[in-house]
Amino acid sequence: MKYVVSWIAGAIVGAALFLALLYYNPFTEGKKISPLAVSERPMLDLTFSTVPSESLAYTNNGNSRIKRRPDGIADLWEPAIRHTTW
Repeated sequence: MKYVVSWIAGAIVGAALFLALLYYNPFTEGKKISPLAVSERPMLDLTFSTVPSESLAYTNNGNSRIKRRPDGIADLWEPAIRHTTW
């Protein structure tokens, strides 16, 4: 009988601890919103150039009129793909 009583007491204490950890879980804090998402004013301005001559590296499949930069950069074709095309 003492084992049944200690099992029930342990189950009640364990359930209470489980529910307390679910309620006060530090890993489930509310999500913080970035000030960038809620600001009325722009905080930073990002621009990207699409001109190949202004890029650090530019590559293509080797059939383009625009030269690759830098000269040693590889084509965008893998040997397995190159042999499967017409």
